[in-house]
Amino acid sequence: MRTDFENLPEGRAVILHPSEANFLHREPVRAERHGFYIFCEGSDPTEGADYSMRDVPAFCRGWEAA
Repeated sequence: MRTDFENLPEGRAVILHPSEANFLHREPVRAERHGFYIFCEGSDPTEGADYSMRDVPAFCRGWEAA
């Protein structure tokens, strides 16, 4: 599992692994980065992003390619 969140690929699916502090997700979730924002599968994009690039390291333990 990778922890270099600054290298999340743009527009490609990844699996985020939530940390204990995560209030949105308890299980690994498929997500895509679009610019500064991360959108997760199953969320309504009209309500905004699930994470920003600043937030994702605080609420996720790591990531892997999907």
